Amino acid sequence: RIAQGVLGEVVSFHTHYYRASNLDPTRPLGWRFVGAGSGVLQDLGSHLIDLTHALLGPIETVSARTRTLIAQRPDASGQLAPVTSDDVAWLQVTLASGGVGTLEASKVVPGAGDDIRLTVYGTRGALAFDTRDPNGLQLVEGEGHSQRYVATASRAEPRAAVLNAEKPTGALQWHLALIAAFCAALGDNTPFAPSLGDGAAVQRVIAAAFRSADEGGRAVRVI
Repeated sequence: RIAQGVLGEVVSFHTHYYRASNLDPTRPLGWRFVGAGSGVLQDLGSHLIDLTHALLGPIETVSARTRTLIAQRPDASGQLAPVTSDDVAWLQVTLASGGVGTLEASKVVPGAGDDIRLTVYGTRGALAFDTRDPNGLQLVEGEGHSQRYVATASRAEPRAAVLNAEKPTGALQWHLALIAAFCAALGDNTPFAPSLGDGAAVQRVIAAAFRSADEGGRAVRVI
């Protein structure tokens, strides 16, 4: 629907990915807390960046802040050791098309599971999607700016064979469909999206965000 022009020119968007998994201070150190590839920006924020690129276009500049709420966690011996990664990350970005948006990734939101929400508005319309209500899409479209709820129940390509058509759409079905599509692309020797190039584009935004956070939130151009 975005490709068909329902939004017009994107003006603003907001998206978040919330979990509660880092709230427990006794959760031990692991790769998610220490070393290369750790932290919520890379673990959850990467998905928000990828989603933004896929739906709205490439990110051109980023201004970022990160925070570690629990600075120490027990290591393999049970002793407290420093956490070197972030628990929450806030990004303000500009798109190559000129739109401005925010991305927030956090693992310290009480009560949150895989809580992902996207809202976006443009010069012609608006939309909102929330994984807590995965079977519908809120749309504002047309000259009269009419609001309607579009059912998306069980829409995954290809269909996940483990779940029947009456099962509600959800993360498990999406993952299964993604794996099936990837295997089919390998078998047919056809291009698959997201590609390795798409992944590299996400990583460039993450690198710019870390530079921005290290410099107090200065806007950094994605290279």
